[in-house]
Amino acid sequence: MNLFEIVPLGLAALLCILLLLAAAEDLRRLTISNWTSSAVLATAVLAFAMSGWSAAIWQNALLSVAILAIGTALFAAGKMGGGDVKLFAATAFCVDDRASEKNRGGQILMSKHCRAGR
Repeated sequence: MNLFEIVPLGLAALLCILLLLAAAEDLRRLTISNWTSSAVLATAVLAFAMSGWSAAIWQNALLSVAILAIGTALFAAGKMGGGDVKLFAATAFCVDDRASEKNRGGQILMSKHCRAGR
């Protein structure tokens, strides 16, 4: 279930604002705090609750857990920061696997981010 297709516009705007705040925080301090990732996840859960829970939410949870697992391995290898991993996993909860296949730009950015060795 793609959150961006079903969510009220206000929640989508809030999610975008939270992601922009995370980007600004990362640029300024080279850290993404836990509250930011938690707020993104809480916004997604609220949006799903408002739009009606669907059985397809398992795809969102599975994608989020998979990204968290891969990100944790990258963090352990020193290729990604822990805040980045948590934010990617929280954001992944907002989309399903079909939406993530469409987002080639995000995949390219993530691979460049990992190669930069941040």
